[in-house]
Amino acid sequence: MLKICVNRFLAFFGVLLFCILVSTPGWSTETPAPPSIETQDLGQSSGEQPTVDTVLGQVQARYGVSGFCSEFSQVATLTGMGIQDTASGHACFKYPDKMRWEYELPENQVIVSDGQTLWVYRPLDNQVLTGDSKAFFGAGEGASFLTDVKILKSRFEVDWAEQAWQHAAGLQNAWALKLTPKAQNPDFVVLYLLIDKKGHEIFETASFNNFGDETRISFAKPDFGAAPEDSEFVLTIPEGVDVMEMSAALDGE
Repeated sequence: MLKICVNRFLAFFGVLLFCILVSTPGWSTETPAPPSIETQDLGQSSGEQPTVDTVLGQVQARYGVSGFCSEFSQVATLTGMGIQDTASGHACFKYPDKMRWEYELPENQVIVSDGQTLWVYRPLDNQVLTGDSKAFFGAGEGASFLTDVKILKSRFEVDWAEQAWQHAAGLQNAWALKLTPKAQNPDFVVLYLLIDKKGHEIFETASFNNFGDETRISFAKPDFGAAPEDSEFVLTIPEGVDVMEMSAALDGE
């Protein structure tokens, strides 16, 4: 098996980066102040301003199921290369660390993790890439936190997002949170979440890396009913395809 390095390959397809980040220069990295009470009504008759912990608690309660599935769409941008790619498909997550991404447009592609092994299957290339799932998603990259949202507080410093995010979120009746990984990772610098105030669902997420690469993704029609079967998170490698091993390290960089 040929070992190759695929951080940017995965970034291109939006697995490591989930962004609705607006490319506005000069954004402050200082801890933002909470938005005004008027823009963060949780439907409480008292009008009291909720805390970040309150919002996270409601998100955890909403996602406190063994698994769920959702449609998604995304726009990924590799800034240094001037490349922008759009894609859409269907994704499933299962506690505590299983994920399955099925890309339907612009071409079929399947990305699966059972928590230990990561598979990337590209039918058009007749190729399957395999690797250590934790090496790629151990810090919460690739929206892996959706398999267990309780890890948000343990792996991230969580605060209100900058005022620009709060304003944009308020227009969509949503909260905007900013999450900074506690463990330094040059490929995963900041994560933003937009959370629906009424349903407490994460309908958009955003992250970016030191290269300035970004991806914008939206989740739609989440199904919190019966959890997907474990078999959905294991890839049966088709006969005759090329199998290549990928590494989380970038050779020569």
